[in-house]
Amino acid sequence: MKSHWFVFSLSLVLLSITLNAQEDYFQQEVHYKITAKLDDSTHTVIAMMEIDYTNNAPDALNEIYFHLWPNAYSTKETAFAKQKLRDGSTRFHYAKPNELGGLSNLDFTVDGTQADWAYDEKNPDIALVKLANPIPSGATVKIVTPFTLKIPSSFSRLGHVGTSYQMTQWYPKPAVYDKNGWHPMPYLNLGEFYSEFGSFDVSITLPENYVVGATGVLQTESEKAFLAERVAMTQAYIAGDSTTFAANNRFPASSEQVKTIRYTAENVHDFAWFADKRFRVLKDEVTLDAGNKVDTWVMYTQTEEELWKDAIEYVNRSVKFYSEKVGEYPYPHATAIQSALSAGGGMEYPMITVIGISNTAKALDQVITHEVGHNWFYGILGTNERAYAWMDEGINSYYESLYMNEYYGKGLSLSDFAPDFLLGGSEAGMDEISYLYLARQNKDIAPNTPANEMDQLNYGIMSYMKPAIVFKHLEAYLGTTEFDEIMQGFYDSWKFKHPYPEDLKAHFEQATGKNLSWFFDAMLFSNERLDYALTSAKLVGNEYQLKVVNKGDIAAPLPVSAIKNEEVVETKWYEGAAGQQEITFPAGDYDDLVIDVERWTIDFDRADNRVRTSSEGERSGFGIGLIGGIENDKKKQVYVLPSLGWNNYDKFMLGLAFHNKTIPNRNFEFGVNPMYAFGSDRISGLGTTRYNIFPNKGAIRRISLQVNGRTFAYGADDRYDFENYFTKIAPKVELTFKKKTAAHPVEQKLSYRFIYIDQDNGRGIDIETLEFERVSRTYGINELRYEWSKSDELQPIKATATVQQGEGFSKLFAHYNQDFAYEQKDKGLKFHAFAGTFFNYDATTLAQNGVRPNFFLSGTTSSTFQKDYLFDQVMLGRSEVSDLLSRQVFDQDARFKTMTNVGSSSDWMVAAGLRSTLPGLIPVELFADAAISQGRDEATLYYSTGLVLPIIKNVVEVYFPVFESSDIDDNHNANGREGFFERTTFRISFDKLNPFELIDNLGF
Repeated sequence: MKSHWFVFSLSLVLLSITLNAQEDYFQQEVHYKITAKLDDSTHTVIAMMEIDYTNNAPDALNEIYFHLWPNAYSTKETAFAKQKLRDGSTRFHYAKPNELGGLSNLDFTVDGTQADWAYDEKNPDIALVKLANPIPSGATVKIVTPFTLKIPSSFSRLGHVGTSYQMTQWYPKPAVYDKNGWHPMPYLNLGEFYSEFGSFDVSITLPENYVVGATGVLQTESEKAFLAERVAMTQAYIAGDSTTFAANNRFPASSEQVKTIRYTAENVHDFAWFADKRFRVLKDEVTLDAGNKVDTWVMYTQTEEELWKDAIEYVNRSVKFYSEKVGEYPYPHATAIQSALSAGGGMEYPMITVIGISNTAKALDQVITHEVGHNWFYGILGTNERAYAWMDEGINSYYESLYMNEYYGKGLSLSDFAPDFLLGGSEAGMDEISYLYLARQNKDIAPNTPANEMDQLNYGIMSYMKPAIVFKHLEAYLGTTEFDEIMQGFYDSWKFKHPYPEDLKAHFEQATGKNLSWFFDAMLFSNERLDYALTSAKLVGNEYQLKVVNKGDIAAPLPVSAIKNEEVVETKWYEGAAGQQEITFPAGDYDDLVIDVERWTIDFDRADNRVRTSSEGERSGFGIGLIGGIENDKKKQVYVLPSLGWNNYDKFMLGLAFHNKTIPNRNFEFGVNPMYAFGSDRISGLGTTRYNIFPNKGAIRRISLQVNGRTFAYGADDRYDFENYFTKIAPKVELTFKKKTAAHPVEQKLSYRFIYIDQDNGRGIDIETLEFERVSRTYGINELRYEWSKSDELQPIKATATVQQGEGFSKLFAHYNQDFAYEQKDKGLKFHAFAGTFFNYDATTLAQNGVRPNFFLSGTTSSTFQKDYLFDQVMLGRSEVSDLLSRQVFDQDARFKTMTNVGSSSDWMVAAGLRSTLPGLIPVELFADAAISQGRDEATLYYSTGLVLPIIKNVVEVYFPVFESSDIDDNHNANGREGFFERTTFRISFDKLNPFELIDNLGF
C-alpha cells in the first residue's frame, strides 16, 4: 500500500501536469434546445433546434461547419455508402428508395439573421454555415434551424425496424473547433465521432404508448409514472404473470393520443433516444463511494429476455467498477437498451447504450460493461474517436478486461467459441491471438492510425485488443496502485474536455518521471514488434546470470519469473534494451525461468522465452492434433486429418494429410497429403512447404519461399494394365507488396517459379524382353507472374501478366477480369479478356520434349497432348477423349466453356468473354466467348455462346454451349458430339476445395 506522502506528492505532480498541459487549451461550448415530433406512420421527425454557440477560441470565427449525419443515408454515393461497399456489405447499396433517409427543410439563422450556408461538395452530411458577422473570442451566438428527418431503415446506428426507433446522430451538430482547427467529418459506419460539450434541453412528442430511453434527466412527471408502471409490469412478468406482455414480439398499434416528454442533460456532447412500444423496463440504483446515487435502467424486448432480466445487475456492477477504478460517475443515470443495431454488438451514447444480440449471459455482461464504460472513455473524456480510436476503444477494452477478470476469471475467450481439441492447450487469450494473427502476417498497423484507413480486422484488433494488452503491460510494469492513481489523475484533469494522445503521454511521463516512448511511440503510434528471447541461465554464486536477446524493435521493460511446480515463485522487472543484455536473477529452488509467464506483454514469439534450471523444468514438447488449431508456444504441433481422392487412373485414394498450420501463422509451414491409390497401386498425393519472411519496413509485406509438389496417374492402358503418372516439383518465390493503407483495395504480387515435370509413361511390352517398357520424359519451365487485384463489392478487378520460358519456347500472356454488379443483389456481369504472343516457338524441340505450350480456346482433357502442360489443374480424367470425364474444362487462355481442339495458336491470340446472370429467380446464366487466333495461314474468329448452371457458383458449374462458330461445330461433329448434351461441359475448381487452401482461408 502506498504511503500518504506518496499520494500527496503524486497529487502535486499531477496538478503541475494539468496546469502545463492545458495552458493553451480551449474548447467551444454548445447548448441545444430541440423540440421534436415523431410521426411513426411515415417514420419522420419534424423538429426545431436552437443552439447557443460560445466561441472560446482565441480567434474570431467567420464560419461554422455542421454535421448533418442523417444525410449519410440519403444516397448511395456518400462516404458511409462507399465505406460499406469497401468493407464487403452491399445491404445499403441495394436498399429501396423508401428505406433511405436524411435531413430536409434546413434553414439556418444566426442571431435572427438568415445565414448563407451550403453542403460540402463531396459530403452531403457536412454543411458550412457562413457568418455575416464573425463571432469574437468569448462571444455567444444563437443559431436556429428547423429540420425534418426521414428516418432510414436500420443500416448502421440511426434507423428504425418497424416502429422500433434508434435515434442517434439525428440532429444537425456543429463540428469540433480546437487547437488543430475544424474537424468536419462525414458519417462512417467504421469510425466514430468527435463533438463539442455542452447541454441539451430536448422535448419529444410521440404516441403515448411508446417507452423511451434517452440521454439526460427525465423532467416529465407523467412519464415517470408511466415508466414506474412499466417496471411493475416487467417485475410481474418475470415473476410469472404472462398477461402483462403479449406472447409475441409483434409491434402493438400506436396510440392515437400523444405525449410530450422532456429531458435535460449537462456536460455531454451528444443526445440519443430510443423508442419502442414493446420495451420491458427494470430500474435500480447504485450508491457510489462518495455517496452519490445513480439510477440504473434496462429496457428490452422479448428478444433474449431471459438474458436481459439479469442485465440490471450488469449495469450496476459496471457503474461501480469504473467509478472505483477511473473516477466517480458524474451523471444521474446509466441505461442499457436492447434494440436494433447494425453497427456492431453495442453502441455508446452519454448515459445510455444500445445493445444488439448477445447469445449468452456472459457475452451480454461483457458488452454492457464495455458500452457503459464508454461513458468514461468517449463520454467524459471526449477524444477524437475518428482519428484516435484506441483512446476510447482500447483503454475502455483494458478496463473491460479487468472487470471480466474480476467477475468471471477471464473475459470471452477462445474456449467460448471453439472445442478444446482446436485450442491445443494454448494459454494465449483471444486478444493476444488476434493481435498475433495480424502481426505474424505483417498486416497489422499502428493503433494510432485514423479509423478510415483501417480495414475491419485492423479496426477491431488494433483499436480494441492490442491497446488492451499493452495497457496491461504498462500497469504491470508501474504497479496497479500507481497506474490507477495516474489514470485517475488524468480523468480528473481532462473530464468534459478533449485530450489528445500527446496529452496522455505527457501526463504519464511526467507523473512517472520515465521515458515511456517504448509504450506510446512504439506500441501505439507504430506497428513495431516486441520480441524477447531468454537464451541462457547460468548459476553464479547466489544468482543466475541470464542472457536476454531483443529480436524485435521495442526496448520495452520485461518481466522474468521463477517457476516451481508450475507456480510463479517470484517476478522481477527489468528495463528493456536493444540487442543482447545480461541480467541477474536471485538464485532459488526453481524449475524454470520465463520471460512474461503471466502474458502481460505482446511478445511476438514466446517459444524462446523459457530456460530450464532443473531437471523438473518444462521441456519443449511435441503434439499431434486433429484438423488444425491455436498455436501452443510450449510445443511443436503437427495436425492430421483424413483425406480422400479419386481420378480415373489412380481410382479411389485414401490417406492422411499432415500440416503444421496454426493461428497465428508460423514462418515455416508445411502440408503433405500422401494417399494410397487403389487403382494404380502406388502412393499419390501432394505437398507444400514454405518459409515466410515478413519485412517490417519497406514496400514488401511478405516474401514467401515455397516448394510445391504433386504426383498422380494421368492415363492408363486397360489392355496392358498400366498407368502413366507424373511427378511435379515447383519451387517458387512470391513477393506480396504492402498496400497503401490497410483499407486500400489494391493488392499486388510478383512471383517466380520453376516447374519441373517428370512424366513416367508406359509403352506396352518390349518385343525382345517381353517386359513392360516405361519411358521417363522430363522438362522444366520458368514462369514470372505479376498479379494486380482490386477488391470491390460492385466491380472487383483482377489482372495478371505472365512470362513463360522453356526449352523450345517463350511467351507472354495476360488476363483481365472485372465484374459489374447490376442493381439487383447477387446479379451481375463478368468480363474476361486475354491476349498472348510467342517470342519463340521451336516445334521440333517441343515435340521431342512432349510439351505443347500453345494458346488454346479452352482447357480440356486430351489424349494426344497436355493442354495443362504445367500440371497445375486437378483433373478427374486428364487423358480422356470421350464420355463424361472428357468434358471437364478449366480456365485457360481464351477460357471458352466448350470442348474443342481447334483454334490453338503458336503465334498469338486475343480473346474476350462475358457472363451474365438473368433477372429474378432464374438459376441459369448466359455466357458468350470470342477469340481471334493466328493459325498457320490466317487469323480466324471463333465464338461460343450458351448457358451456365452454377451448382456451386465458381466452384461446381455445368456449361451448355448453344451457338458456336462453324469451326468449333465441325470439330464437335467430327468427334461424334452431334447432340446438345454431348457438348455439355463442367468445371470443378478443386483449388477452392483443397484442404490446405481451406485451412489458409480460415487462418489455420
